[in-house]
Amino acid sequence: MAGPGQILCRLGLHRWGRKHGYDDYSSNVIEWEQRCERCGKKKRWIEVKRDRRR
Repeated sequence: MAGPGQILCRLGLHRWGRKHGYDDYSSNVIEWEQRCERCGKKKRWIEVKRDRRR
């Protein structure tokens, strides 16, 4: 039987850990990744870097 944490993850209530970013200096985007502390599911997204000239 699944524990209470696994049931919450099945309902979509994950416990996301710290976000980690990958940044290539020649690129203008950052790839972010987070992992659920209970089930290990990964969430990834890409953001545009902020303009440094401002």
